[in-house]
Amino acid sequence: MKTKILLLTALLLATVLLQAQPSKVLRLEDCLNLALEQNANVRNAQTGIQIPEQQQAAIRAGLLPQVNVSGNYQYYLEVPRQMIPASAFGGPEGQFTAAQFGVPLNLNTSLQATQVLYSKSLLLALRQADTGKEIARLQLRSAQEDVVYNVSAAFYNAQTLAKQIAFLEGNLASLEKVTQTTRLLAEQQLATPVSVQRLQLQQENLHNQVQNLSDSYTQTLHLLQLLMGIPQTEEIRIDTAIRVPGSVELAVAPAQRTELQLLDKQKGINLLEQQRISAEALPTVAAFGSYSYAGFGKFGDNSLLKFYPSSAVGISLQWNLFDGLGRRAKRAQKDLEFRQLENRQAFLRENIDMERANAWNNIISGQRALEASESSVQLAEKVLDQTSLQLREGLANITDLLNAENALREAQTNYLSALIKLRSAQLEMDKATGHLLDQ
Repeated sequence: MKTKILLLTALLLATVLLQAQPSKVLRLEDCLNLALEQNANVRNAQTGIQIPEQQQAAIRAGLLPQVNVSGNYQYYLEVPRQMIPASAFGGPEGQFTAAQFGVPLNLNTSLQATQVLYSKSLLLALRQADTGKEIARLQLRSAQEDVVYNVSAAFYNAQTLAKQIAFLEGNLASLEKVTQTTRLLAEQQLATPVSVQRLQLQQENLHNQVQNLSDSYTQTLHLLQLLMGIPQTEEIRIDTAIRVPGSVELAVAPAQRTELQLLDKQKGINLLEQQRISAEALPTVAAFGSYSYAGFGKFGDNSLLKFYPSSAVGISLQWNLFDGLGRRAKRAQKDLEFRQLENRQAFLRENIDMERANAWNNIISGQRALEASESSVQLAEKVLDQTSLQLREGLANITDLLNAENALREAQTNYLSALIKLRSAQLEMDKATGHLLDQ
């Protein structure tokens, strides 16, 4: 009994220790790899690749021999009659009589094989299935690009929130020191109690901002978990160190957007469908062969049951010579759809050019704003330090300190805004030029 208790205790301790281990710090590359592997939309697109493969296999089956076996048992309660000329049995000319041919019992088993010799529609359908496989691969790439974009945006947002929290916590630490100093001065009647209260109020405001940002940070991490396919019950940590983006060169080559390639493939599918509609006017030729074994018999007096084989080979032809102008209407419909695809493609190219131009302008302005805001933060920090020193020496008042602290927070906010703008612009540029998966 003691041994079991010891084993259970050891197992419980091991479980607690495993749970207490800090989770791995995830970099952006780690998040992207997990998302590309586990995201539900990506997995669904990967499954979608198999659908056109099975469609192609089904079409290819129509070009292979088709073998059918059938059987039939039939017993006539009354053998059918047929009208025959009475003269065939010595009766008068011009008169008919009803006669029963055959026996009540009929058994039949047959084997039939057919092989399509020529069907342009099936051949074109096979080519369509090939194009469908390429479309499925492009749809997978599109799903991967969406995941990369969304994960990158969420990751950048989480890093920015973490940086904002770090800024505010640093400001809180500095403000706490000033508050303690001011409280001591107030005890010695060298500062007013109102000054201490104003500092405490500022601290409370900063605490509330930190709490709100922490809530937003937690929600952003939950979004990352959803995109990466990680259960919400688990906890993740990300690398919060922000790397300032370097310089970016404007891409001159035409954008290789997946959406453009998808439209190209859809146009190809449309042209194949038009060819298939035209091919419906051509004949379908098939060879066939059949073998059957039939039995005939009856019960009662002079009962009998005899079997007789039969076989045949031949060629069949199916040719729709006139379909009421249905094919013409179908071709006209596909031609209109083709024009729609061309219009969508032209608009998409113009939209891509606009996205590239906007992203490039945002990159340039973001780089300028980031450089300016970095200098502003350094200057605001220096002013706050000097004001804190002057406050202790009695050369500045609380209003001066609070103004300096507000100026620092404004400079930090401007810095983060410029950083967000630059990183978002570079992400938009990767999207516009079709390089999201090249990260």
